[in-house]
Amino acid sequence: MLATLCAVVLAPVTYSFPRDKPAMYDVVMKFDGFIPILGGQSGVVDVELGVSAQGIPSDPNGIPQATTELQAIKIKFNGAALPLDIMNAKTYFPKTTISLTPQGRILKSDAPNMTLPIRLPGLDIKRMPDVTFLPIEFPVEGVEAGKEWSYRKSFGDSDVLFTLKATSITDEKVEMDVTMKQSYDTLEDSALAIPTDPKDAVSKVHTDVTGVGKATFDRKLGLIKVAVVDADAKSKVTAIAGGKVTDRDLKTHLAINLSSGGTIQAINDRPKDKVAQLRAQAALYWELAKIKAAPMLASTRQFIDRQIAFFQRLASDK
Repeated sequence: MLATLCAVVLAPVTYSFPRDKPAMYDVVMKFDGFIPILGGQSGVVDVELGVSAQGIPSDPNGIPQATTELQAIKIKFNGAALPLDIMNAKTYFPKTTISLTPQGRILKSDAPNMTLPIRLPGLDIKRMPDVTFLPIEFPVEGVEAGKEWSYRKSFGDSDVLFTLKATSITDEKVEMDVTMKQSYDTLEDSALAIPTDPKDAVSKVHTDVTGVGKATFDRKLGLIKVAVVDADAKSKVTAIAGGKVTDRDLKTHLAINLSSGGTIQAINDRPKDKVAQLRAQAALYWELAKIKAAPMLASTRQFIDRQIAFFQRLASDK
């Protein structure tokens, strides 16, 4: 009797990526607050991504596998488009194969161990599936309406704790409330980067992140249909010399939508206004030049030189 009741109440939820053609996702990220680029300043970064996910045969041990590929990208900083398109972005985000459980836990990824010149929360080469087509992990035993479950995902040097609750379950879909929290401590050098040698650190940074959102899983397709999360990262920066404390705040909006691929095509087909591109590049170079002209340590100058070289390389690839 009890087994029958559990079978009625618990709903199994598993991913199933199509093999005949990829599932296409539109991903929008917005970062509003302290941005660790251009020497560190307050501003707004808008990111549009098009990502595909496609099932492939299981590995020799029978573990499900899928491939994912970046199909479109556009990044703006304070309204100015960065000179980055899909061709040069694929240097950092090549086609990747992942192994995963049917419930969405990533077991293995062949994504390259590279560091992006632009440091933004969520834009992690190794973690792209987690912020695109695999944002939710389900319990093996299934989900029950009104009942919470939790899991952790590793981002950076610490784990993010996710807590979910199914608010509605039908044969077609599962609707969920999402909460997340993360705390971590890092060191920063004078260029606001994490130093390879702790002796180069000038600040200690403690950050607490909290977020809430909603998600919908399509049980017929075996895919996330919609996920939206808004998060707030509050940091306290303590200078190693003198102990001065400053506050930082960064609000992040993430929206994931299963699509037909039309938005991806629109991003790639968007007219490229050469004059606007040159103006945006000039504005970026000018900001970098102003920062570089200010008194600073050699490590900061090297950091700015790397960013200038990065933007120049992207512009020359056009």
